[in-house]
This record gives sequence, structure tokens and C-alpha cells, in this order.
Amino acid sequence: MRGPRYALIEAMGLRSPMLMVTGALFLFLGVGNWAMGSVKMKQYRERVRAVVQKAGPEVKRPYRGTASILERRSDFGLAYENARLKYYQYRVVHRGGRVLTILGATIFIGTLVSRWNPPAR
Repeated sequence: MRGPRYALIEAMGLRSPMLMVTGALFLFLGVGNWAMGSVKMKQYRERVRAVVQKAGPEVKRPYRGTASILERRSDFGLAYENARLKYYQYRVVHRGGRVLTILGATIFIGTLVSRWNPPAR
């Protein structure tokens, strides 16, 4: 007779090879996003610093109010905004990569453990 642990594992499908493949896929996608996000964040962080160094700290000043609509932005201002927004975009990719890596590792390791350590019969 099989115990309740075995029934739970079978009901959840923790021994399924598709679940293991899904975990591995999440793991690889997560590591890739995490690595690419890190590299791109560093690249755009350096661009932001370079623009601020060239144009001065006034480039960080946000445009506000009605007059800002009519105000022309300098090339440095546009470069700063572009680099800052790209940095934030890749920060989301970086964080999503971490989440996918943790999720994929958890699923993959969980399926390995359930395969190597079958419940007592």
C-alpha cells in the first residue's frame, strides 16, 4: 500500500519529465536574462554617468510645468533620458531573470529529488 506522500507526489505530477524540462527551461532563461540584464545595466549606468559628466548636473533636472512643453531639450538631455530609461528597462529584465532562475532551480531540483527519492511503498 502506498502512503499519502506518494499520492501527493503523483497528484501534483512531481515525477513528470515535462516538469523537469520546464524547470530547466526556466533556469536557463533566467540565467540568460539575469546575465544580460547585468551587462546592459552596467552599460547604461556608465552612459548616464558620462552624460552627466559632460553636460553637468543640470541635465538631471526634470522638465515640469507648462513651460517645459515649449522648452527645447538639449542633445545631452535626450541622451540622459534615453540612457536612464534603458537602465530601468534592463533592471526589470535583471530582476525577472533572478525570479526565473529561482523558480526554475526550485522546480528542477524538486523534480530531481522526487525522482531520486521515491516514496516508500
